[in-house]
Amino acid sequence: MKTGKKILVIDDEPLVVEVLKIMLEIKNYEIITASNGIEGIERSVREKPDLVILDILMPGMDGYQVCRKLKEDRKTMTIPVIMLTALGGQSAEKEKGYSSGAYGYIFKPFDEEKLLKSVERALKYKGANSSKKKTNAK
Repeated sequence: MKTGKKILVIDDEPLVVEVLKIMLEIKNYEIITASNGIEGIERSVREKPDLVILDILMPGMDGYQVCRKLKEDRKTMTIPVIMLTALGGQSAEKEKGYSSGAYGYIFKPFDEEKLLKSVERALKYKGANSSKKKTNAK
């Protein structure tokens, strides 16, 4: 049974996409994928995922640019974005990600338990923000 939560994985490495897909589908998330930033933005607008897991190092448009575009668009600005990176815990890179609108980070190679906890936290964050918006709208 699916959780009803849809996660978009944007990464240009097919193996990483497949590993994430398997890990997340086991937890009954619906997984959609994109192999580059432009496709990821288009799928975000069209599919309205509950969460985006976004690689930083991609050809063409990097993850920071994609994240900024998602946060600038009213249709996608509330979707939490978790950056996926092999850059390690470099504070300058993390700051760049957070300033572009990222909710969190997952570092490659990733630990399945940490990944799943990050996903759950981000989805709860989105749910809490959705509830506040509905309450404030009354």
